[in-house]
Amino acid sequence: MDRSRAAAERHRSESEPKGERLGVARALQILGLIALSEGDPAAAAGDLTGAADLSDELGYGHPGAIPVLPDAIEALATAGDAEQAAELLRRLEWQADAVDSAWARAAAGRARGAVLLAGGDPAQAAEVLEHAAAEFDRLGFRPDAARATFLRGRALLRGGRRTLAADVLSDARSRFESMGARLWEARVIEELERASPGRASGELTPAEARVASLVARGLKNREIAAELFMAVATVEAHLTRIYRKLDIRSRSELARLVAEGSVAPVEGSGSTGNGAGTEPPGVARRAVGETR
Repeated sequence: MDRSRAAAERHRSESEPKGERLGVARALQILGLIALSEGDPAAAAGDLTGAADLSDELGYGHPGAIPVLPDAIEALATAGDAEQAAELLRRLEWQADAVDSAWARAAAGRARGAVLLAGGDPAQAAEVLEHAAAEFDRLGFRPDAARATFLRGRALLRGGRRTLAADVLSDARSRFESMGARLWEARVIEELERASPGRASGELTPAEARVASLVARGLKNREIAAELFMAVATVEAHLTRIYRKLDIRSRSELARLVAEGSVAPVEGSGSTGNGAGTEPPGVARRAVGETR
């Protein structure tokens, strides 16, 4: 990022004295994208709207020529400038229809989702963003699809749908991870921790750790419930969260992780005779370096 920022700044400083507005626009686009990926929408909005204005002055009518409008809209919406974001969204949607570009329409959908989210309509935003992500996937634009998925996860979380939000954010994280987009992955992890604490790191709560240890000992859900003085439904809920956090699907996989030491076993996890299980010494987690 430091080298990219330095190169963009150098290109901008060389282009401005010569009046090369296209060079300035591209430099501002890169600087804005860096700021957006670092989670600084205010700084991103300044650079990206500058690039968008130059693109308009130069007469570019195809939003893919200098693909800055979608990012500028997202930055403005996230930074709280809903009015200017909506204005640029109208320009993007008009251009997308005029050039009949599938990518531009999908990008406009992602931008509209960001505007809806900023405007306090997370349910509609999540629906629009789901469609945008699917369209980007169909077209093969993986980074765009990952970003639309990330925004959808944020919208679901704002709408109070924490479980679905955690699933969608986990999907976004996997997408960014597979592309090596580390800054975007880090931003998703922050949001995922808000939706489901411990899921991003694979950490288990003390109660989840006790259930995991008893599963590894071969106990059934009803036996675990009796051992820990909790309802069977509570045991099932703990197991669901454990599976999601550890990215597994079965009791046998959980038992294997405990046996391998990837999930720390809890000593004395049964009843103490006073209606409570023995508290584990710490929070169980995946071993360092364990693949997800």
